[in-house]
Amino acid sequence: MRLHQSSPDGRFAIRAEDLRTHDCKSTESVTQYGSLDSDASFVMLELMSAEQIIRTTVALPEDLLTAIDRFVSEGRVVSRNELVVNGLRAHVQQLERDARDAEFQAMTDDPAYQAEARQILGEFADADREAWVGIAEES
Repeated sequence: MRLHQSSPDGRFAIRAEDLRTHDCKSTESVTQYGSLDSDASFVMLELMSAEQIIRTTVALPEDLLTAIDRFVSEGRVVSRNELVVNGLRAHVQQLERDARDAEFQAMTDDPAYQAEARQILGEFADADREAWVGIAEES
């Protein structure tokens, strides 16, 4: 793997074309040599992911980008891309959880659902009672 000096402090950048010619399956195996340039970060994501990766552009406030760059330089994340993808994935998962919670909340106000739940509880009442008696006898 070729390394390209990218800064006066001696840090190296690993370029995308170098990654494509090596069997790189983790960022650790690559970042031991230096940091990933932006295209290399994208290639690492492609290599490590079973998902189709689509490149896009986003506009970020300057203070947010400064914070992201600080985390990258401190080694807390491998790349801007990794932090953005992980952050967006977490936010999307939260939105999906919120939507499911809203659906469950709607069930509490649905008379038809409540009637069906009472019916099911009634049908299983004998089995529930037997289970609780068995538990009590084992104690």
